[in-house]
Amino acid sequence: MRLWLLVLSLRFSASYHTGDVVPASRRAQFHGQRTQWHDLLGRHCPRFGHSKTVAIPLPQPVGFLPGDDYKLALSFEGDRLHTPWLTLLGNSALEVPLVEVTLVRLLPSCSAVLVQVCRAAHPPAWKQAFTGGVVRAVRAQTVPMPASFLQLHQELVAEFNNATVWPKHALVLYQWREEARVDVAAGLIIVLVMGASHPPPWMPRLLQC
Repeated sequence: MRLWLLVLSLRFSASYHTGDVVPASRRAQFHGQRTQWHDLLGRHCPRFGHSKTVAIPLPQPVGFLPGDDYKLALSFEGDRLHTPWLTLLGNSALEVPLVEVTLVRLLPSCSAVLVQVCRAAHPPAWKQAFTGGVVRAVRAQTVPMPASFLQLHQELVAEFNNATVWPKHALVLYQWREEARVDVAAGLIIVLVMGASHPPPWMPRLLQC
């Protein structure tokens, strides 16, 4: 058991492990102009595989007037993945928007069926070998802030309702969706190593043929 889990962990080495910080940046658009990308602090970045809510500060644009549109875009992994422009302020914006960001987590190379087998057979080892992965895609949208969030973040809501208060804070909900890809070679490794560790009764007879 330990042998084939060691092989798996080497085969399925990942860019991230659960809880790792995923680097992120922001930029803004207003008055037909766009800012440069600005790196977010670690506490404002997503953590791999962990859903979390953060309040990202938005500095006041020069010459920004009530009613002007203010749009935000986020990027991840050095601009490899980025969101569309999301309208946070302006006539077309929601009264108090919540930015929902869904990051797609690609599991280490393995057959999805074998992943489930490994997870059931040895949960602690599965946790060590398969909780990593890479970020495959990102999707984002603005939605009306739920009542529970309005109650919990009253100060943020007051900021959005007062045009003179800056910096404002964009409430961002990071959530994750999991995908697994099929890797035939990885599946063969699992079968061969497991077979060598615990050969079935018919294998010796097969080798004698």
